[in-house]
Amino acid sequence: MKRLGIGWDVGGWMGKKNAFAFSTFDTEKQEFKFLTDPFHTLVPSTGFFDIQEVAAERGIHLEEYDKVVIGIDAPLGFPRMYKEMVNGNISALSKPEKEILSPFAYRDTERFIHHTFRKKPLSAPFDKIGNNLTLALYHAHFWNEKYGFHIHPQEAGEDDQRIMIEVYPALVKLDTMYRHVWQFLDAYKSKFNDDEYDASICSFIATIHASGPHFLQGLHTPAPPNDPVYREEGWIYYIQGNKDPSAQ
Repeated sequence: MKRLGIGWDVGGWMGKKNAFAFSTFDTEKQEFKFLTDPFHTLVPSTGFFDIQEVAAERGIHLEEYDKVVIGIDAPLGFPRMYKEMVNGNISALSKPEKEILSPFAYRDTERFIHHTFRKKPLSAPFDKIGNNLTLALYHAHFWNEKYGFHIHPQEAGEDDQRIMIEVYPALVKLDTMYRHVWQFLDAYKSKFNDDEYDASICSFIATIHASGPHFLQGLHTPAPPNDPVYREEGWIYYIQGNKDPSAQ
């Protein structure tokens, strides 16, 4: 079975930093490969990347794949309390000891990433990343309407074959935890700029997610904890799996 991972390093509405990458995994042959070099592109004047057309321009046809996952490097949700405040439902609370603990600034998934990896994602309400978030959510809406893609875990169904997930490629660059997956990405690290390399990482994570338990070295993307907050706010999917094979 052929699985396709599309990576989108979101670069905002007006910038020149939107980058895409495509990779695939054949679960029967146990073969992973990138289908194209990552590339930059501007948001069209229509305001919409047609993901099927973006792929077809590179000779990639979504209908040829059993499962397609788009890995998006941008928040795909807001903190619950931030949304409540915007809607006029304001509750009293104490000043948090640290910014990461602010219920207005960060989601539970971002606190999980910070606690687990000691790396703090940008905040959609507090940082400039809101530019990327609005572009990503805008596209997620139309990719759902036009091609049946669903954001996981917020819109997850049992048999979804067209999926969008939030990813955080900066984690894969951590020396201590992800050195063992660099073999899949090394050729792209020095050849392309940061945006294109990040798109490649997004694509790689998306392909792992699309492959379920079948990917190489036992690599997989853990599901969120069984807590309704992740269904509401979203979840950052990251890579987990065997330790560095060279250390075994």
